Amino acid sequence: MKWIVAVKEGGEAPRGYGVAWRSGWKQRIYCAPVPLNWVIGWARRAWCHLQYGVRSPSPAELHRERYELKCRVRALEVLADSYDRKLSE
Repeated sequence: MKWIVAVKEGGEAPRGYGVAWRSGWKQRIYCAPVPLNWVIGWARRAWCHLQYGVRSPSPAELHRERYELKCRVRALEVLADSYDRKLSE
């Protein structure tokens, strides 16, 4: 029996497993058996805070920031494309 199972976002977790944590970078959800998912998730958050410092942003904040940066880059790409079209006309 595997204790922690990685599932792609939007996929289905095995029966009896609950979400322990989400990974924004790999776009995966890590699941563990239901009574242990809370403990494993809490232990991972505690480990991350100890490793990266108490004032480190949460994984959800990092994911949101990454998404906002991707949106800004996309907006700049659209703007650059519109300038290219104007110059080519």
